[in-house]
Amino acid sequence: MTPEEAEETMQPTLVVYDDDKKAMWALAVEQKGVTEGIVKYLVGVLDQSGYQGQKITIKSDQEPSILALKKAVSAERVGETVPIESPVRSSKSNGMMENAVKLWQEQLRTIKHDVEARFKKRIEVDSVLFSWLIPYVSDTLNKYKIGVDGVTAYERITGHKCRHFVLGFAETVDYIFETDKGNQHKADSRVGTGVFLGYVWRTTEYLIGTTEGIVRCRTIKRKAEEISYDVGCFEYLKITYDEYIVKGAKTKQHVAMPIGDGQAPIPMRGRDFVPRRLYIRPSDYQQHGFTQGCRGCSWQQNRLGPRPGHSEACRARLESEIIKLEGDDRLQKVQDRQDHFVATKIAEDDTARVNDPRQTDEPDTRGGAQDLGDAPPATPSSKDKKTMFFDIGADSPVAPGDIEMEDEEATLADGPSGSSDRRVLSPDRRP
Repeated sequence: MTPEEAEETMQPTLVVYDDDKKAMWALAVEQKGVTEGIVKYLVGVLDQSGYQGQKITIKSDQEPSILALKKAVSAERVGETVPIESPVRSSKSNGMMENAVKLWQEQLRTIKHDVEARFKKRIEVDSVLFSWLIPYVSDTLNKYKIGVDGVTAYERITGHKCRHFVLGFAETVDYIFETDKGNQHKADSRVGTGVFLGYVWRTTEYLIGTTEGIVRCRTIKRKAEEISYDVGCFEYLKITYDEYIVKGAKTKQHVAMPIGDGQAPIPMRGRDFVPRRLYIRPSDYQQHGFTQGCRGCSWQQNRLGPRPGHSEACRARLESEIIKLEGDDRLQKVQDRQDHFVATKIAEDDTARVNDPRQTDEPDTRGGAQDLGDAPPATPSSKDKKTMFFDIGADSPVAPGDIEMEDEEATLADGPSGSSDRRVLSPDRRP
């Protein structure tokens, strides 16, 4: 934002127009340039419009900020992206884009004035509510403006009409959470009150602004017209639309867990040394190119957000290219370190197995067991050392010293009867 624009309280806005499907999208930005939220928003718009993995052309003017943004989007999305620019100070070469921006501005003024009349308060251009109004206007044009072919832009993209419930912007509604019944207490309420801010494109869910943040639900209830607009939403709405793009919305209630007496101790242990994999230098990507669809390669080009790692497919491609280079022995050194690590671990395991007392060959004196070597098992014998043979089906001979048990018929006497054994006759009943 330039100093002149700041003095005029203007809101920088990024407007995207699809010449093929006649759709448009708008996003309020704090300043011109490349940010994580803008890149994520544009890539999501292109993917939800059916351009994921397809070749597209992005046309713009020659402003440095928009050129940097096109480069970042090209690095982030999956698919070939061709950037082209219009001549300097030649707005007529972007006639379709200029007409789309003009149509969006007219719709923005109309909805803004209507909402201000209901609130009886002006919506400032730097407010949170205005950041949600900008994409809501473009979403309305995509879903309800009928083209010359008799269909809307939403129908051209999705193949069907938009049939979700229509609400006024910033209207106060009651929403119902579709929470997991297994994780919800029966006494907790699933109904809340908030301000309607827009729709989720893919699921047609409602985005509701509350005192706790932005929630997403599919069931809402409208209020009476007299209480359908609450001026208090200007105070408790804190999350702008670009913050929602990065952080998302809640889909369930917060469940409060009881606090115990204290936190259980967390077991800690030292980290075992493991040889690192091949370190891929930034110069390797400059030499062999970036991998499409790899988040690590996208970060290398955009430097937006936390640094993610490279995918396995990306590492495999770079390693296959590095091994072909003459004089580059990095892969061989990595393999040597890994082989040495594996051999060391095997030697340590062998040493531990040898020192294990359970693996010793010494006789166990506790049970009187002895190592008999290759001697044959002893043959059962009687007291006079003569070999005896037994017939499994016959009765066993009585060994000396054993007492022969005789089966005697046991006579059992009845004991005294208890209270539970007594039986009382039931009285006679009349037929």
